[in-house]
Amino acid sequence: MDQVLATMQASKLRRATREKTLEDFIHVKLPDNAKHRLELRLVQSSPPSSLFKKTFNLVVDVYRRYQMSVHGSAPAKCNSEQFTRFLCNSPLQVFPVSMET
Repeated sequence: MDQVLATMQASKLRRATREKTLEDFIHVKLPDNAKHRLELRLVQSSPPSSLFKKTFNLVVDVYRRYQMSVHGSAPAKCNSEQFTRFLCNSPLQVFPVSMET
């Protein structure tokens, strides 16, 4: 019986501590009163969409705080130019897509 319990506990621990994929976080059902939620948005940065312009300062602030707290970056290295170079500039081209079939 002890070995069965130990096996069950080990299995439960492995499930609780396994690495999670991005999909795991996206598809998890959260309670309505959850303190944190992950929200992903694809926002056109070039040319800048209205949503990109509207949220730019907020997103740069999140980037700045993340870089300083997680990576220990100096505040001078966490500015809007660095954010744009690192996460916004892209060689991808935008092509209009027709939703009609």
